[in-house]
Amino acid sequence: LLVVLCAGYQPIFAQKSAPTDNYRYYKALELIEENGFVPEAQQLLIDNISYNPKHILSYLPLISSYREERKFNDALQLVNTAIALNHKNSEVSDAKLLWWKACIYDDFGRVDESIYLMEQAVKKGKKIKEKGLEDFQKALAQMYYDAGRFDESDRVYNELLKVNSDSQLALVGISRNMIARGNCADAL
Repeated sequence: LLVVLCAGYQPIFAQKSAPTDNYRYYKALELIEENGFVPEAQQLLIDNISYNPKHILSYLPLISSYREERKFNDALQLVNTAIALNHKNSEVSDAKLLWWKACIYDDFGRVDESIYLMEQAVKKGKKIKEKGLEDFQKALAQMYYDAGRFDESDRVYNELLKVNSDSQLALVGISRNMIARGNCADAL
């Protein structure tokens, strides 16, 4: 009986279980808040992702860090992994991940892809009533403007005005589009 108990007992101690408490993620956030994005914080996030790859929140500060370091390929790889692993009840919506991906494509200078992805982010954001939807719309309007697609930019700014008629950003955006078209008198 003692041999059976010991034989069954050993594997329990031999197994390493991966921590799922995301301690590394929270410690990284503390470091970032105190010292900015230091290498130790980046390593903590990488470690947290390796132990708990479905903790999508861990990806976001790391993606941001890679973008700041102009490591766009690394950022794109991370956001694609996050999209693939994301689940319906995640703390991060698919719309938010598409927003990140659109921003990375914009970093690459891939205008058409970034606009398409941002359109998808806005569409999904509207469907789920995303908390940061206005930020997605502002980014989309700016992308349209940068691409010289002023009518589409106006359309997005007008949508923002329907929600908030005092939106200075939307009013300035529409005026800026008028100026870009050579309609300076109407812009004033």
